[in-house]
Order: sequence, then C-alpha cells, then structure tokens
Amino acid sequence: MDGSWFLGSMQAWFGNWANHFEFQWDQDTAAGLHPNYSYPADWQAAAYNFGQATNPDGTPETLDQAATRQKNAVAAWRTWQKSIDPRFYKAWGINLNAPFGANATGITASTPNGFTVTEDSVSKGYEIELNATPTKNWRLTVNASKTTAIRNNIGGTALVAFIAAQEKALNTTAAGDLRIWWGGLGADNFALAQWNGTVGSNYALRHLQEGTNVPEMREWRVNAISNYSFDHGFLKGVNVGGGVRHESDIVIGYKPIKGATSTTANFDLANPYKGPGDTNYDLWVGYGRRIWRNIDWSVQLNVRNLGVGNELIPLTVQPDGSPGSYRIRPPQTWQLTNTFRF
Repeated sequence: MDGSWFLGSMQAWFGNWANHFEFQWDQDTAAGLHPNYSYPADWQAAAYNFGQATNPDGTPETLDQAATRQKNAVAAWRTWQKSIDPRFYKAWGINLNAPFGANATGITASTPNGFTVTEDSVSKGYEIELNATPTKNWRLTVNASKTTAIRNNIGGTALVAFIAAQEKALNTTAAGDLRIWWGGLGADNFALAQWNGTVGSNYALRHLQEGTNVPEMREWRVNAISNYSFDHGFLKGVNVGGGVRHESDIVIGYKPIKGATSTTANFDLANPYKGPGDTNYDLWVGYGRRIWRNIDWSVQLNVRNLGVGNELIPLTVQPDGSPGSYRIRPPQTWQLTNTFRF
C-alpha cells in the first residue's frame, strides 16, 4: 500500500512537533512572555501562530484563543500516543522519550524489515485448449483462459483496527489540528491533511476494494499458433507459421470522487481507469533436411512482436486519468537459429 511508511513516521513527526511546542511554552513562561509573542532563534521553539484562522463570525482569532487551540491539539495528540499498543512503537523503532534539544535528533521511526500490507484472495477461472490437425501437414493450437481473483481481508485485523483508531483520533479530537513545520495553518501542515494525503487516501481505496477483482490481473488471455510443413515439391522441407497472443485490458486506477463528508474521499470503482489490451503477432519460416547420414540440419527465422516499434504502455494513472508511469512494450525482434541433430 502506497504511503504505508507514514504509519510510523507520522508518530515521529507529530510527536517531535508536540515536543517543539511544549518546549516553546517552557521557554516563554520562563521569560514571562505569552507563548505566541516570542519566537526564539533555537529551531525547536517553532511558533504556533493561528493568526490565519478566524472565528465563525469572521473576526480574527485572538492570541489567547490560538494558545488554547494549540494546547488542545498537543493534549489530544498525547492522548492518542498513550493509547497506541507499545508493541507498535517497538516494531517501528520509536522512542517517545528520545532526547530532545538543539543537538539531538528527537523521535525517529524506521519501517520494519519486510513490512507489507497483506490481503487474501480467492482465484477462480477456467482454461480451454484446442489442438487440431486439419491436414497431415497443418497443425493448429488455440488456448483461452479466464481468471478472476477476489480480494478480501485487506490489511488484516491488527492494521484495520490501528487505522480506525488513528482516523477516529484525527477526525473527532483536536489531534487532527496538530501542526508541523510552522505554526500557521497551511494547506497540508496539519495532522489530518498529512494523513489523508498519504496513508488515508491509499487505505480508503484498498478498503473499498474489499470483495472486488484484483485490479492488476488481466481477465482474458488467448493464444493461437498455426504451422504448416511442406513434404513434397520444390518447397519440401519448408515450414511456415504464425501466432497471436492477446491479453484483455487491465484496471490501472480509479477516479477519486467526493466522500460522505467534506474530509473524506471515495473512489469510483464502477468506472475504473483501464490500460489497453495487448495483442502481439509472431511469424516464422524454416527449412530442414538431412545433410549427412544421420545428421539433420534445420534453420529457422522468427519474428516476434511483428510491427511493434517504440511504444509505451501506461501502468498507473494520475487522479485525472492521465498516465502516471509507463512500461516499455517489448519491440519487434528477429531471431535466426541453426540446429544440428544427430
């Protein structure tokens, strides 16, 4: 799941900034100053200025109101910190009591080795294969398969419970208003925005995909091969053939749509963004004969991916449907082989 690294890093980032603001309070109290009047040069003492915010009636927020909001956010974050299972902090290498100061790194987090978001899937499908010899010299093979894989138990019970608790804390308490980087309210420097832009949006998509088909799987694959061998006349010993390989289109993303509330997003699972189907053609021609007693010789020229040049295939999409990443489509290749059998 994209953004999963932020599960632990978020606890470190915002834990550090809660420390920053509490450090500022101590410094300002010692100096006899209002917390929002003093901007010490030391980088730990970042200002938490809510001056950009306004009251419901449109009047600017007062410094006392800003200070109250700041302390409520820090207190709510502390409550959330205490509610987390200590095993989470151990797994992510997080020490909430790490030394804090000008020459200290503060709280850090490291993604556990091998950490991944798991899911279960149940695959079903069928395959049909036809082998025919219309004439003694003509061989024909057709193979078709259809596969579906249904996703479920995405993330597992522990991760689902953790994310639910995190989102509850961010959406229903002042913890979601805790700031980083600077004190003023920006577009993405508060806890709820950081969560929604990383883990939250990606998990929301994965959660919505419970019970749906695995998007990376192509539903249909069809292959056909035909070969004809000449056994008399001036073409005796010559064989010619061709093949076609087809894969159906593939889901590569979903359009984000408005969620149930102004702070949530949803995805249009009914109308996914799709990558193109993939059809490739192969041709070959060969010749074989006995050249000496029990030595048979054959030569064959194969052309794979006939007509394919420099082409890119989209792998992922941006929210507006434009490609986000590509793969290089295998180009046309030529292969000449000589074989001796004895």
